[in-house]
Amino acid sequence: MKINFDIVIPTMNRPEDLERLIDSISRSTELPQKVVIIDQSKNTPKFITSELFEVHHINTTDVSGLTAAKNKGVQYCNSDIIHFFDDDIIVDPDYFETIHKHFIENPQYVGICGRQKNSKSSRMKLLAFSFFHIGAFSDIRKMCNSGYVKKSLVDTNILPGGITAYKKSVFDEFSFDETLVKYCLGEDMDFSYRVSKKYKLAFATDALALHNHSAIGRYDAKEAFACKVAGYSYFYEKNMSKRIFDKFAYSLVILGIIADSLAYTCSKMDLTAIKGVSKGFHYIRNKYLGVPFLDVNKIQL
Repeated sequence: MKINFDIVIPTMNRPEDLERLIDSISRSTELPQKVVIIDQSKNTPKFITSELFEVHHINTTDVSGLTAAKNKGVQYCNSDIIHFFDDDIIVDPDYFETIHKHFIENPQYVGICGRQKNSKSSRMKLLAFSFFHIGAFSDIRKMCNSGYVKKSLVDTNILPGGITAYKKSVFDEFSFDETLVKYCLGEDMDFSYRVSKKYKLAFATDALALHNHSAIGRYDAKEAFACKVAGYSYFYEKNMSKRIFDKFAYSLVILGIIADSLAYTCSKMDLTAIKGVSKGFHYIRNKYLGVPFLDVNKIQL
């Protein structure tokens, strides 16, 4: 049984990364019906074409940010499965074949992600991460990416945004939160967590890709810490109850960010991270005003 699939790639100002991703897709053992590129680059890009599959390379100012780009990309898709990729991913030749095999053999899953084989953490870091992330914040992605999970398919409530496939039927009920704008943090966690409340999701440790972690368009260290604080707060306010355990889980994840900022401060010998955490709390006190990835006019909590 062969699965028909489409691919959605949001991108902005990363033409070299995008070309490397398309090249890796072209060398895959299974090819898509269609690749939809939602390109928000400021300058007119070099448009991608292919003789192997249909390409819709759309350079548009009608959308602003990652979530809007994904929602727009879905509108162009007709196949059974939709893969979403960050533009700085490079898939292994058998990546799609492996993901689709899991979908066929495990029809109860509506979303499956692959493993970023170069995104590894030490056991000590993973232990600390697991300690601070419990309940709704429990997240196996770092453990699976690091190669410590031997099962080929693992249940999860959270999937990454840049290397994940969903059944198209999911989008009859769910869409990405366009309150999250620009280069946003947490859109993957928000979307997959909402889907997981109704359907099953899984991490495929045997579907491999490289994540090149492009430096283009990312936040500096101070803003990254500030956005982590604000992002987890937004997720908590939007998706979680205010029962005692949920409050404890949220407090613990914030404590983890503070601990991470202290570790950063000791290693770098500067206060950038601590200033970032302080800025994050300022964002929360001001009802997220100024958070670069949140449209405060759309927030409904």
